[in-house]
Amino acid sequence: FPVTISPTGLREVIAVAAGRGCSLALTKSGQVVAWGYKLSMPANLQDVIRISAGASHSLALTKSGQVVAWGDNSDGQINLPSGLIDVVQISAGWNHSLALTNSGQVVAWGRSDEGQTNIPTNLSEVVQVSAGFSHSLALTKSGKVVAWGGIIVTGKQIGRAHV
Repeated sequence: FPVTISPTGLREVIAVAAGRGCSLALTKSGQVVAWGYKLSMPANLQDVIRISAGASHSLALTKSGQVVAWGDNSDGQINLPSGLIDVVQISAGWNHSLALTNSGQVVAWGRSDEGQTNIPTNLSEVVQVSAGFSHSLALTKSGKVVAWGGIIVTGKQIGRAHV
């Protein structure tokens, strides 16, 4: 992928996200600006409060708690699960995604060849999620970090982590 630079005229940017070949910027007015690879953003995307970029897909979270996904869908990474509402945080991984709802529920979708979307059954009191290459992380209210999926250390997979 060629190196891309930010578009001219970007103003009042409050958040950025970088994917494999694309970049996103979120403006103070809730608009998303995308550049690079896979630019097919949904029409009328507005009132966005969070953004996240994966390998070849992107996510946006609106003020109303709705998740919007676009880009490559070869592993179902933009097929949002039905009933996904009241979302407060999103994270796009390599080819999977995570969402955290207002009630603390973690929702995952997309590629799961290493179990990265197989949420541990005893996971509770989650305050933050993060999707990686082939693993997922959750931070609980008590400060405990929970990992699942393929675990990679310094470029080498060392196994699978589960709660």
